[in-house]
Amino acid sequence: MLKHIRGETEPESGMGREVLEASLPSSFGTAPGTFQLHSDSLLWKVVDLQIRRDPERKVSSTYYSLWCYNTRPDQRPLIEEIARHIQAPVTILNPHPDPWNDPRFWIVLDWLIAWGEPSDFERLEQLIPSGPAHDEYRARSKGLLSNPAFFNCEVYRPLDDRATGELAGSTEGAQVGLNVPDLVDFSDVKVKHQPATLSYPPEARMRGLMGATHVLVTVDPAGIVCKTRPAPGPWLAFLAPASLNFAKDWQFEPMKVQGIPRQGKFILNVVFRLRK
Repeated sequence: MLKHIRGETEPESGMGREVLEASLPSSFGTAPGTFQLHSDSLLWKVVDLQIRRDPERKVSSTYYSLWCYNTRPDQRPLIEEIARHIQAPVTILNPHPDPWNDPRFWIVLDWLIAWGEPSDFERLEQLIPSGPAHDEYRARSKGLLSNPAFFNCEVYRPLDDRATGELAGSTEGAQVGLNVPDLVDFSDVKVKHQPATLSYPPEARMRGLMGATHVLVTVDPAGIVCKTRPAPGPWLAFLAPASLNFAKDWQFEPMKVQGIPRQGKFILNVVFRLRK
């Protein structure tokens, strides 16, 4: 599949140009290669169509490395349909009813964390069937909403500073699949206070999950973090809460234009890697 996406199966076919939106950083321990696909590419349309045709909205875990990097805000109706069918099946490795055995649960939470608005948290809670999946969803969403900077410490304007689609240039935002106007390179940001430690999420450690969460951080004119939101990526339900809590505790020197403090935005890469 990866060779097909890259166009290596037929080098002269131009398949890579037709399919790839951008090549994204590899998140070690999760996927051998990660890509953002054109939303109108044939490959993505086939994946989307397979899910819509299935009355149970089943999602293959094989496609997860594609799905998690290709969530978009306009997928809301499909995400709601998938949420209606989430179950808590048993597996050979995990003989207890557990929604984490269902890839539909991973994808719904990934979309919610990357793109969801406050109303989506309520709507998806209503749609997920009662039982272990519903209980787990409530616990996860409650933890996210308790972070005052998850949406915005001021007025929340959904998706006001992020877009997907054609990416231009080589900004940090483009490298993680986001088109963010006026994004500042992190190396140009003056750090006033950096949290001492980052707690490795216990459930991620137990599952051996590693990766990097790319957090879009917005700071107010005083240099205080007022908004944090992760870019689409793998295992957000396990890694993003710790990443966002870590990001909100940083403090920065005010960003200035012609000596006047202003709001600023940049990407903070939060890396989770287990030592052998």
